[in-house]
Amino acid sequence: MTVTAEQRDRIAGLLTSFCCRLDEGDSAGVAALFTDDARVETPHFQLVGRSQIDSWFAGRAEAKASLHSWSNMRVEAIAPDRFRVITNMINAAGAKHAPQPPDRVAFAIARDEIVVQGGTPLFARRTLEILFEMPFGPAEARP
Repeated sequence: MTVTAEQRDRIAGLLTSFCCRLDEGDSAGVAALFTDDARVETPHFQLVGRSQIDSWFAGRAEAKASLHSWSNMRVEAIAPDRFRVITNMINAAGAKHAPQPPDRVAFAIARDEIVVQGGTPLFARRTLEILFEMPFGPAEARP
């Protein structure tokens, strides 16, 4: 099945919206990017449904500031309204009100299943495979 340029652009917009909303601490906005029964799976947590997604990301926004970015999107159509998407992710995070820059950086592969509902792409499943996490910043500032 062929993936059109418009489909790729809309999926890219979903990924960018996810990163921006996450970095802005907009947990309700993040949750709105998922289907009602979506799953999020990482080595650190597993979530099922918009309610859990909203709640978890709201708690995260209270404690952490972050910068997320994605690259190298690969898209495969598995049905007319369903896509398998793989991207490279980078995340720098630290305490929300700390005077210093982020203290941790992580590199990961995101494996997403995206469905189109009412013309809008949404995450049905988001699985994060963390390749490595490490302290960020000068050695003397690391914990």
